[in-house]
Amino acid sequence: MFRKKAAFLLCALLYGGFALTAQEIKTLTILHSNDLQSRLLPSGPLQDFTAKQAGDDSTRGGFIRLATVLRELRARNPESTLVLDAGDVMMGTLFHTVARQRGTEYRLLSMLGYDAVTLGNHEFDFGPDGLSRILQSAAQEYPLPKIVAANLQFDTTATGDDRLEALAESGAIAPYVIIEKAGLRIGVFGLLGNGAVAVIRNGAPLSFADAKLTAKRIAGKLRYDEKVDLVICLSHSGIHKAPNSSAWTGEDIFLARQVPEIDVVISGHSHTALQEPILIDGTVVVQAGTEARHLGELKLDIIAGEARFNSWRLIDIDDRIVPDAQSVAEVNAAMKTVTDSLLAPLGYDFDQIICETDFDLRRRTADSNIGNLVTDAMRHGVAAVDSMPDIAIEALGSLRADILRGETGVQQVADLFRVVPLGIGLSDEQPGYPLVKIWLTASDIKKALEIITSVYPIRGSSYYLQLSGIRFRYNLNRVLFDRVIDFQLGDEENGYRDVDMDSPRLYSVVMTSYIASFFPVIARGTAGMLDIIARDAHGNPVQDLRDALIDADPGTPGVQELKQWRVFIEYLRSFPDTDGDGIANIPADYKAARGRIVALRSWDPRLLFRNAGLPMWGITAISFFALLGITAVAIAVYRKFLR
Repeated sequence: MFRKKAAFLLCALLYGGFALTAQEIKTLTILHSNDLQSRLLPSGPLQDFTAKQAGDDSTRGGFIRLATVLRELRARNPESTLVLDAGDVMMGTLFHTVARQRGTEYRLLSMLGYDAVTLGNHEFDFGPDGLSRILQSAAQEYPLPKIVAANLQFDTTATGDDRLEALAESGAIAPYVIIEKAGLRIGVFGLLGNGAVAVIRNGAPLSFADAKLTAKRIAGKLRYDEKVDLVICLSHSGIHKAPNSSAWTGEDIFLARQVPEIDVVISGHSHTALQEPILIDGTVVVQAGTEARHLGELKLDIIAGEARFNSWRLIDIDDRIVPDAQSVAEVNAAMKTVTDSLLAPLGYDFDQIICETDFDLRRRTADSNIGNLVTDAMRHGVAAVDSMPDIAIEALGSLRADILRGETGVQQVADLFRVVPLGIGLSDEQPGYPLVKIWLTASDIKKALEIITSVYPIRGSSYYLQLSGIRFRYNLNRVLFDRVIDFQLGDEENGYRDVDMDSPRLYSVVMTSYIASFFPVIARGTAGMLDIIARDAHGNPVQDLRDALIDADPGTPGVQELKQWRVFIEYLRSFPDTDGDGIANIPADYKAARGRIVALRSWDPRLLFRNAGLPMWGITAISFFALLGITAVAIAVYRKFLR
């Protein structure tokens, strides 16, 4: 455990009466990253990125730059430097689409000498077999860094995780590893947090033990059985600020408080770029943001065999850094593979220019211009091969990048793919979530909208929905799960029309297969209050989302999945060229959010009870009768007093 250095030095003087020499104090350096998410190239318009010179563009991050800094820092004292990653190495750019063939992300980790990494939820987006293929591809040229995953559990009867289990049996994946650095035995173990596990959709037949219980067991084993000097947890769980507070909370904060055997928590999942380390009862918690925009550097003093906090800093990864030749060569090779295997057959190129913009389109936990753009693209993309759906829904957590104007405003295929990059098919193994069309009643649409009003405040911004074809109002003064006042269907060009909430009519709704798969999760998490029933056009409940897939080419036998990323790119390419330079322009209508979500805070009875359901009426009735009871008791007490 860490103790205050001043207290130790005082004791040393009292009991030893000597000054510590420089030789008696060693320094262990821990370089750490998390949530790299296949960001091999910087964030920002790639048209602006200049790889061979510094100081001339505003792009940020990128593993191609982080590699330069990491190599330089590690070379200063390799015997006393530990390099670690807290998960989500994968998913977020075109590079992950060829990970099963090349394993570029893990190849780069190996090239840079990472000592240990853990698995994040996105490592399972291609399923257990896909992850095993990624790791095996990476290992063909470089030895893998040690992968630590303490709460990963294999299924002894199913076969879907057999290849990954074989890797674990070979030692490539283990609960923990013991590394010797700076004369210390250092125990490093990995965890996938309970919240991260909850958003995995392709993990079966794998399962995950409770993160906190696993941490107690493994940290205790390392400390007391293995007799290590230092225990480090690579935890893909996360931290965030408590509501209306400056205090930090989250699974990794609880971990630091409840498992005292842990000395250092290298956190991930929440994409938090800490400006200062969090010190909790002798445990240090650090996190380095996302997308290789930062590298964390933690220094520990090793005094008499014990580690004590020295310093921590967050290193910015930006245009001041010139990528080294080896990383550039690896990334260029991966770009060629992406173009040859994925893009060229579809008529695209990696750096092909699709459109330009005069303004930024950014994600925000509200109605957003980029959310409007993505969901409009989904409706129009479906209309190109099928009838126009009434509504399109996407979740903020599935939008992975902003569209930034940068220096020129030009947006390439690779830039736009980063906005909606996630997933894999239901009926194919091709990258990208497919779109599905389901039918909902007005009542179920209201329940879906309550995810914005009531689930997002509890579960986080990833659950905030973005919408097209619909606009609605909700009242924050109403009870949870019954805050929607009313909604209208239509669009800004043709106008909106009111909807009868009691009508049995079915409305068509398009979303990704990933979002549709969350309906049962939402129902369980709200005790059935938001039980949304996805139906087919005839009103029958959809049992298998593959039956709801939209066929991108009805003339070809079988179902050709309509991928979200492709309809997004095609929608942007369809915009008119308004400045005559031969490039489509994103319309000025998207400069700001279009007002599809309106939050009110009103005690007006009409807004409190319009289209109210059982939660609002029930709470009102309970409150009314409770007030009557209190009043009756008060009257009785008053009368007794008068006697």
